[in-house]
Amino acid sequence: MHDENVAEYRPVKFVKEYGGSTSGHFEGPPEGDVTAFAAPIAKNVVFLSAVGCDGKDQTIDSEYLGTQRCSRDKLVLRADAGDLRALITVQGGQIVKVAEIYAA
Repeated sequence: MHDENVAEYRPVKFVKEYGGSTSGHFEGPPEGDVTAFAAPIAKNVVFLSAVGCDGKDQTIDSEYLGTQRCSRDKLVLRADAGDLRALITVQGGQIVKVAEIYAA
């Protein structure tokens, strides 16, 4: 987080696997790539937590994405703490949706 309104993020994509033990994995930029992006968090951002708003429950769908809607303040706290893995949607230069990825 740059401040409570701007989040820095690294783009990743989902790579499907065929014939493996999983349906795929997330892949980021190659090692050594220092490209980073930043965008302001919309006032009405949708934050879907994978561990519940209190951080104690597993609240995920079949793709391990968060399903429990939490406040913008919770998103800011988790992002500020670091290591928040999530699929984000950016529209009009603002982060409008954040779906946390469950990581055990």
